[in-house]
Amino acid sequence: MQDAPLSERELEVAELIAAGYSNKQMASELGISYNTIARHVANIMRKMEAGNRTEAVLNAIRQRLIPFSWDWSGCDT
Repeated sequence: MQDAPLSERELEVAELIAAGYSNKQMASELGISYNTIARHVANIMRKMEAGNRTEAVLNAIRQRLIPFSWDWSGCDT
């Protein structure tokens, strides 16, 4: 993977992707446009050398750029 760390905003977006947010939800949450979110997602995928959002987040977690956390509160186990 490239030596291209994610910007602060890209890290925020990556964490929201990991939390299951859609682009529309992220735009609303961060108070920025949908197109800006789409650009951040594309940059994250490029920098993480990923073919999709899930792979990008997994690569960011593997590189310890974003924390791994799992919320079991919504699971019926």
